[in-house]
Amino acid sequence: MEEYVRPTIKNCYLALKDDGVFCFDVINYYFSGKKIPLVEDWTRIAEEEGFYFKDKIPIKSKMRKTTEDSEYIYLFMKS
Repeated sequence: MEEYVRPTIKNCYLALKDDGVFCFDVINYYFSGKKIPLVEDWTRIAEEEGFYFKDKIPIKSKMRKTTEDSEYIYLFMKS
């Protein structure tokens, strides 16, 4: 998270105009029955870097098998 996700989100924040939108598509991962909370981690880091959560848009992925109810695109705004 700190080596890739935070620098990526920080660069997006710096590159966007003040009313810019940052989006990501990520799902939680399960390994040996244990949840790896990628959605929560990406969201937390985005908010720590100055974005605020705006909305999530459900999508259907025929290629990705997931244990989640749905997959989403998460939208954040630069304040």
